Amino acid sequence: MKYLNNTLLLLIGSIFICSCSDEDFIEPMPIVDTFEKVETGVIQASLDGVLFSCDNIHTSNDPNSLLKITAFGSNYGFTLGLSSATKGIYNIGGLDENYLTYTTAVYQEGGSVETQYTSLEKHSATGSIEILETDLENNTISGTFSGVIILDDETNQSIEITEGVFNQVPF
Repeated sequence: MKYLNNTLLLLIGSIFICSCSDEDFIEPMPIVDTFEKVETGVIQASLDGVLFSCDNIHTSNDPNSLLKITAFGSNYGFTLGLSSATKGIYNIGGLDENYLTYTTAVYQEGGSVETQYTSLEKHSATGSIEILETDLENNTISGTFSGVIILDDETNQSIEITEGVFNQVPF
């Protein structure tokens, strides 16, 4: 009887093992840099939980030698200001020269009203921009950013930026 029980357990175990197929095992996904999750030439971020994505991008250098990357649409604009295009982490907020700015415009009869949230010279703004890749041959830059940008220091109205990425943006 003991021999029959052992044989029966061995048979049942063999059936379970043999019934597994290669399809049951999932190949691990290759690790992809965060910025490669969006299309080339795009800036994308979550602004207070709302997706912002734009491929209408302009880059320039301002008089203070900052690299400005601006994505804009008909009634909004988003700017990253960087002191360098070199790989690294650049803090924003307070007196840091690196910054994030989000501007909206509401058009009305007789003009428009702009609202600008920024980290530039805002002491309660925090965050960072990280350059992950600079392609000097093709003059593109890629990286991530996040933080809290402020309407003004008095009211502390703010926008939280999460999951910010830019992929192969020309500069």
